[in-house]
Amino acid sequence: LHKEYRRQRQMCIRDRAYRSLGDVENTEASYKRWLDAQPNNPMALMGLIRSLSESGNADTVLSTLDKYAPNYEDKTPIDILRVNLLIDKRDWSKARAIFSLLPDEIKSEPIAQGLDGVLDLQQGLTGSAIKKLEVAYANSPNERYLRWLSLGYQKAGDIDKQISVLETHLDSFPESYSAWTLLGNAALSVSDFNKGEQAYISALEYNKNSPLILNNLAYAKIELAKYSDAVIYANKALEILPGQPELIDTLAVALLRSGKVDEAPVSYTHLR
Repeated sequence: LHKEYRRQRQMCIRDRAYRSLGDVENTEASYKRWLDAQPNNPMALMGLIRSLSESGNADTVLSTLDKYAPNYEDKTPIDILRVNLLIDKRDWSKARAIFSLLPDEIKSEPIAQGLDGVLDLQQGLTGSAIKKLEVAYANSPNERYLRWLSLGYQKAGDIDKQISVLETHLDSFPESYSAWTLLGNAALSVSDFNKGEQAYISALEYNKNSPLILNNLAYAKIELAKYSDAVIYANKALEILPGQPELIDTLAVALLRSGKVDEAPVSYTHLR
């Protein structure tokens, strides 16, 4: 038993070393070898799933879960993970089907309440969705729940609450560029361009190369008549994501408003 424990510990340390070095290929291969040796080891499976998830391939993660799930007596954690992945894929019917099979006592837990809230939100059951997502977020204030809860308040038309929750979250997690971006979007939706501008500037402190944030900041600058700044940020967005129509639109408007008509695309000159 002691020898087996040492073996597991060594494998775990090696896998973490690969991850810390950003060696995705060796990390995944190491976890796969661990699973081949111990097919029902939950640490090995979760490690492989985490590594595959970081690679952004949801289909591979789902097929891996399908492959190893029969080795586990309690499949509830695997099914919860499946629902999360299917939500990310926007495969709502499969996500709902698997969620419906979870035990009732599990469905009452905050993590399942969060999943159920997302599924309700997709069905247009906004009030029910918000209540469930509030429970999940209160239990675990992570950005996944925050994003869906923010969308719920937006759909309900309660922008004041949306902004309040985002600002409270940022008091605790000021480095969250996604929360700053959501706050900027919410502010723009009620034409609070000063708040939107400041939120996007804060977001850029933690994610300098996001074309979305740069473009939204350029839009806020346009609305505040800061046209030269708007041109700078719009150009930066297009440098990162060239040819994207929405980004071209923002740059064109910024150039026209700043009086640089000759630099704007010909098809946009009618917007002067």
